[in-house]
Amino acid sequence: MTNQEIEQNISKFKIDLLRKMPFYGDIVINLTIEADASIPTACTNGLNVKYSPKFFSTLSKGEQNFVIMHEVFHILLRHCQRDNDKNPEIWNVAADLVVNDMLVKLKEDMKANNILFDKPREGLFSEIYNETVENLYAKIYADNAKVAKSGKVKKLSIRKSYTPWRGDQREEISVSSDLQPGKLTPIEKEVLNSVVEELVRKASNVGRSPFGHCRIPDEFFSFEEKSYLNWKKILKNYLDSDRSDESSYTTPERKYIHMDLILPGHEMDNEVLEEVWAFVDSSGSIGTNEMNKFLTELYTISKQFHCVMNICYWDTSVGDVYRNIRTEKALKQCIPHHSGGTDINCVYEWIRNNKVKPGVMLILTDGMYGRVTTENRMPSLKRKTILVISEERFVNQGMKELGKVATLEEDK
Repeated sequence: MTNQEIEQNISKFKIDLLRKMPFYGDIVINLTIEADASIPTACTNGLNVKYSPKFFSTLSKGEQNFVIMHEVFHILLRHCQRDNDKNPEIWNVAADLVVNDMLVKLKEDMKANNILFDKPREGLFSEIYNETVENLYAKIYADNAKVAKSGKVKKLSIRKSYTPWRGDQREEISVSSDLQPGKLTPIEKEVLNSVVEELVRKASNVGRSPFGHCRIPDEFFSFEEKSYLNWKKILKNYLDSDRSDESSYTTPERKYIHMDLILPGHEMDNEVLEEVWAFVDSSGSIGTNEMNKFLTELYTISKQFHCVMNICYWDTSVGDVYRNIRTEKALKQCIPHHSGGTDINCVYEWIRNNKVKPGVMLILTDGMYGRVTTENRMPSLKRKTILVISEERFVNQGMKELGKVATLEEDK
C-alpha cells in the first residue's frame, strides 16, 4: 500500500467515525495523526499520533484503523501521564493490554457501523478481567521482578490470561514502546490532562446524536470533577445525624447541667452507636504514614462518638481483619501482613460472605481499584459508604455509585 493510499484510508476512517460514531470521530478529527519514517510502528506522546508508513504498508485498512485507535485510547486513558516513575517498558505492556482488550470489544460496534476494524496479526492480547493498568503493571512486574531490577527491560514473560481461574500459561515477548512522552513534569501532565479532558467533554456533547450508538469506556470520564470534601467532616456529620436519633432525656448531657439546661444525652443502655468499618487498601499504593494517620484520626472519631471500630486490609482479597478496636494499644497492633494487586470487588464479596452489616464504612484507596462488577454492587451500602481517596484524582461516576467520595487531604 502506498503512502497516498494510507493517507486516503485514514481520511476515510475519520469521516466514517464522524458520521457513524461521532464521539470517537470528534476526538480523532481534533488529533494530529501524521507519518514519521523514524519510528518502527506507531506511537503517541499523550496528545499526537505518529505512524510508520513502512509499517502501515504491511497492514490491511482495518488493521491500520485498529492501530490508530490503539494510540487514541492511550491518549484518552492518559497513559503517558499516569506512569508515576514506574518501569516504562512494563508500564507500556500493561497499558497495551488494557487498550487492546477495550478495542476488541469496540470491534463489535465498528462492525455494526460498517467500519473496517481488524486486530493486527502482531500485538499484545491477553485475557484480562476487571483490571486497571496499575493493577496489571503490579502483576507483570511481580512476574518479571528480576529482569525489571536489572535495568532496561528487553523481554518479558506475559500471561495468556490474568483471570484467577485460567491457570498460568505464559509467553515471552520482546518489548517495544509506543508511549514516548519522555519525562513529563507535573505541569506538563496537568496541561495534557486539561487538553484531553476538553476533548472528551466536547465529544460527549457531539456523541449524543442518534448516530452515536457505541460503547464508550467509563475510564474516559475519570476526570469528571475533583473531590475536595474532607472525609472526617462527612463521617462526623453522618454520626451526628444518627446520634440525634439515639438521644434521650433519661441520660441528660452533663456539660450543660451547671447552666441549668437539661438537654438530651446519648442513650447509655446502648453504648454502641454504630459499628464503623474501615477497609484499607494494603496493595502498597498508599504510604504507611498516610495509612497510620487515617486510622489514628478514625480511632479518635470513633471514641468521640462511642463507636466500635473495625479494620480490614485488602488488595485482591480481604486478608487481615481486626474487630472491636477499643484502645490505642489494640490499634497499633492492626497491621497488614500481605500486599498484591488491587480489586475492590473483594471488599463487597467479604461483606456478603461474612454477613457484615456496617453502620458506616470507609474504603481507603488511591482511586485505582478496578471496576466493581454488577453482581457486587450493593445499593444498600451506598448511603453508608465514604470512599476516601489518598491522591488528588478526578471523580468518575463509578466512584459516586459506591458512596460519598472524599479526599484524604485537608480541605483546599
